[in-house]
Amino acid sequence: MYEYIRFAQLHQGIFETMGFLGCMLYKRPFTKRNRLGKIINFYKKFEHPATDKQPNNIMLRTFSDGSKLMSISARELTNIPVWNGNRILDEKHAKKIQEDLGHNIEQLESTVFRVVQYKESNADNQYVLQKYLIDGQHRAHVIRMHFQETLCAPDFQVLVIEKKVDSPLDAIEYFNMLNNVKAQQWTHDPTLIANKYVAALDKQFNVDKKSPLIRLEKSTKRPYLSGDLLRQAFEKYAPQLKLDNEHIQLFVAKVVKWNEKAVQEIRLKLLQESEKKNTNLIEGVDKRNFALAYNPKLPWIKECLGI
Repeated sequence: MYEYIRFAQLHQGIFETMGFLGCMLYKRPFTKRNRLGKIINFYKKFEHPATDKQPNNIMLRTFSDGSKLMSISARELTNIPVWNGNRILDEKHAKKIQEDLGHNIEQLESTVFRVVQYKESNADNQYVLQKYLIDGQHRAHVIRMHFQETLCAPDFQVLVIEKKVDSPLDAIEYFNMLNNVKAQQWTHDPTLIANKYVAALDKQFNVDKKSPLIRLEKSTKRPYLSGDLLRQAFEKYAPQLKLDNEHIQLFVAKVVKWNEKAVQEIRLKLLQESEKKNTNLIEGVDKRNFALAYNPKLPWIKECLGI
């Protein structure tokens, strides 16, 4: 048996440099006919720990706001999707992080990533708890590329703060709070600029948190307004948007007046016997007193911005 171990040790470099094929050999079944598989599997028990098993998640502490500090697998972290309200991935910044780390990717175990949790409807219109990476996407990108380029790389633990919020739009407020210390990016990144306007409209119109009028869900249907569609619309006007609270509140006030006028005009259509199109949508607008999603092109944004 010693000669088997010695054989594996001598040929370890070959297996590792074979990349994907080496990994496939490591995962071959343990059979009597597979003598090489015996050698590799036996050697792995002592010198080469399995890379496809994720370490157990560990809850380290709970903070006063209810968020939890967790220790989770780096591979698991890379499987958490990036929140769609995050800033655009800066490839140069990610490359700089990668260059600074070199081959010491495990140094990221001492940094903290942030994950937000909230319920949103799926394809079956059922509400399920979703997780999204809301802070640390560049570091997570570096880890993801590391595992893709080094297929047999061992896993390691990273620190994550998980926070559960009531709605997707609450995630915007949490994101804004986290990024207040990075003020220089607010005037450059279209997504960050748009988030401030979406958050302001959320406070104005989403009074009933159990039945919000603006929803950051993939399956949002009118008369409810899709938060993703709203953010994309604001991003188009990002260079012309002002970020001080005075201008944002003035914009919200104009939107409120626009909505009131639009609702009254749409209600008149219910009285017209000839109006047969979009009856359900019109009734939905009338019932909820909300017309911002009636026209999917959202013309009120440009009108209220005065552009």
